Amino acid sequence: MGIGVQGLLLMKYLAEDGYLKGKTSVIELGSQQFAPDLPAARAALERLFPKMDVDAISIPRDFYRELGLPTYRCIDLDGANDALVFNLNKPLIEEYQYKETFDLVTNHGTTEHAFDQT
Repeated sequence: MGIGVQGLLLMKYLAEDGYLKGKTSVIELGSQQFAPDLPAARAALERLFPKMDVDAISIPRDFYRELGLPTYRCIDLDGANDALVFNLNKPLIEEYQYKETFDLVTNHGTTEHAFDQT
């Protein structure tokens, strides 16, 4: 799973249109990487976000921080990128007592793998 150019472009539009103004937190469904790879993502970021320090970006958490969303979490059974190891086929509140809320929720290709979303 990964954040591709289309996902980066969507984030650019959200930022430019003011939807991220005053927002501080993001949670990703799935522990994401950049697609197809980090060099391609950095090249796209340079074009889309010319003021962004792309050299400071290695993983999506860094990208969201540069966008002004310092609180980052992700959910994935693999535990990568400090993911919360939760099964998205189960209710998070009942199964894990997880009630934290976020300003932005992303899904860059994870929920099609969850069969009983609740």
